[in-house]
Amino acid sequence: MKKDIFHRIEEEAKPDFSGILSKSFELFKKVRKEAVYHVLITMAIAIPLILLIYVPLLIMVSLRGGFDGPGYHSVNDYYGNNFEPPILWIVIYCFVLFIVTFII
Repeated sequence: MKKDIFHRIEEEAKPDFSGILSKSFELFKKVRKEAVYHVLITMAIAIPLILLIYVPLLIMVSLRGGFDGPGYHSVNDYYGNNFEPPILWIVIYCFVLFIVTFII
């Protein structure tokens, strides 16, 4: 004869929640350690790539006068010493950036 579900619940041993909590804390420590390693590796890869992408871009924009305000005329423009990067540099930069995005 089958026992009623309530009788089976009463006869079972009580769960030990302290063991469950300690096991869950140990698992959390392991997962947290792996997550920290993952974040550090990701940042070690991301920061140099960000610098690789934006430093040449900012240099090219500043050489072309991209940060000058409206109506600003540089002294270099008057004397003819204004250096602008050739369009070929910009095309090569965009091509390299396009290739790098597919490598990663």
